[in-house]
Amino acid sequence: MNPDFVFTYSNGQPLIPMVVGQCGMVCWGHVNPPLTSDASQYTDCVAYLNYRVNSGHAAANPMFAGNPTLLQPGDGTMSLTRILMDPTPDNATDFALRPPSAMNNAGGCFGAGCSTTTTTVSGGTTTTAIGSTTTTTFPPGLATPVAGAKLVLKTSPKSAAKKSLAVLARDAAITLGDPVAHGGGSLRVFTTAGDAFDHTYLLPAARWKPIGKAAAPKGFRYSDPRGAIRLVIVKQGKIIKIGGAGGQLMQSLAANPDPVHVFLAAGTEAYCALFQGGKFAASKRYVAGPSSAPVACP
Repeated sequence: MNPDFVFTYSNGQPLIPMVVGQCGMVCWGHVNPPLTSDASQYTDCVAYLNYRVNSGHAAANPMFAGNPTLLQPGDGTMSLTRILMDPTPDNATDFALRPPSAMNNAGGCFGAGCSTTTTTVSGGTTTTAIGSTTTTTFPPGLATPVAGAKLVLKTSPKSAAKKSLAVLARDAAITLGDPVAHGGGSLRVFTTAGDAFDHTYLLPAARWKPIGKAAAPKGFRYSDPRGAIRLVIVKQGKIIKIGGAGGQLMQSLAANPDPVHVFLAAGTEAYCALFQGGKFAASKRYVAGPSSAPVACP
């Protein structure tokens, strides 16, 4: 698998990323001199923070930029990393703040240390690539429906850092799938109502630990103090608890999202809950629950 672009030397001068003034957009991959502010001439761009797509700048409307992400590029260890390349590209949802990784825009990995393994589990597929980066997919209907105790989504038009997410589910049907040994997991939160948001957060295996004795765990705990999803607890026959915070969360509450689906994959098991009939305050919060287990998982 080849990268989208390799920085090499031309006429003794390195080809470097192009920064469009102070607009909040970085573009790369332009190989034919001279350099230009026309973003359509580059392999890719990321617009961030106060950049505005209708600024009138020559680089203002590349089809792969859309709305700027509210995330601020790195702190020396983290970078803006593309996580989606969807039919309607939008930097606001296509980038997350994560450790740098070797991945091209098609999702392919390349370079030294890039390894990919695929294992079929419970009718689904677990794929591990680029160290601990994981994705887990399950065919429709194979996950376990569980009763949702409470869902709280919060956002703020003034600060993306004030976004938060909390999920609690209680159900005897909750079983364990060992995300430590089976590729981690993922959390998908989505709705077709309101602003119709749909985002999947990866939960790498390295951040999962058994609860209790490793040989016979009572459950599993996920922890990432700097990630969008900070905490996940899954306990056999008891609860699923999820907490998230910060600008990496992608829910939008400009309009009522009711109902909201939550889909958690953890190792060889997956669970879904449906929250509906909640209380809504525009651009502030959505609170729902308790809700019965859905008839089937999407």
